[in-house]
Amino acid sequence: MNTDTTEEKPMLALPVMTNQILAYIDLLGFKEIIGSADSAKSQSILTLLSEIYGSRKDFSVITSKMPDIAPPIAIPAISSFSDHVVFSFNLDDPKAKNATVYQCLSVVRYAVGNFDRFARSIGCLVRGAVVTGQLYHAGGVVFGPALVEAYELERDATVGPRVIVHPNTIKRIGYPEGASGLFRDQDGFWCLDYMSAQLKDLANENTLLNEEKRRDLLKIWACNLRADVLKQAKSLEDKGALRAASKWHSYAAQFEQSMKRLDGKFFNVDGSAIQF
Repeated sequence: MNTDTTEEKPMLALPVMTNQILAYIDLLGFKEIIGSADSAKSQSILTLLSEIYGSRKDFSVITSKMPDIAPPIAIPAISSFSDHVVFSFNLDDPKAKNATVYQCLSVVRYAVGNFDRFARSIGCLVRGAVVTGQLYHAGGVVFGPALVEAYELERDATVGPRVIVHPNTIKRIGYPEGASGLFRDQDGFWCLDYMSAQLKDLANENTLLNEEKRRDLLKIWACNLRADVLKQAKSLEDKGALRAASKWHSYAAQFEQSMKRLDGKFFNVDGSAIQF
């Protein structure tokens, strides 16, 4: 007679990689801050990364009761390690079939904009890469060829503060010339315009202001941000940190172009481009 009363445990499903969009973002200047005596900035980075880790989540899709009017909203899986943050969207998820690649890029653009705003406040900038490929990203675990490809693209092609979108991902949204939130850099790479995302966030936060006051607010914000970036570049030059200073000069130049690509009515009643 078999007296074994041990219950058989159900077999756990093996983790499987799926086709995903992956954004791999890191902090420029992280090493210098960690190696410096500035404990306040080190603590700020640690706090941010801890908050990201604490709010980490798996991929999900919010669907509307009226899908013909309101498209689904893709919520990325988020993880952090060291000075890196990873966002990903599972394109093989049945619930994501109506969430377009362009929508996913838009979510990443605004998320990176928020990350960049914090980074500048502690003397860092952001850079990264967006790719499409095989990836497992759940429960804080990130694994797969897409992660390697994003890391290599970020390392080899992302010179200075920008977020490159891999050509294969660009092909999935068609020819994006004129597409809001993307721009083509001088070397031909398409990049996320996360700088203009910050201005649009500020505009949306101040919809109760009359048009004239809101335009003035946005213009002052843009001019002050550029001035602060150039001030940081000058400070680094005075310290002999010419390589780091060049990245801040690059940011200032990209920021100017980002603001001038926007509809001029954000800044001037006649629609003319902002002047710095």
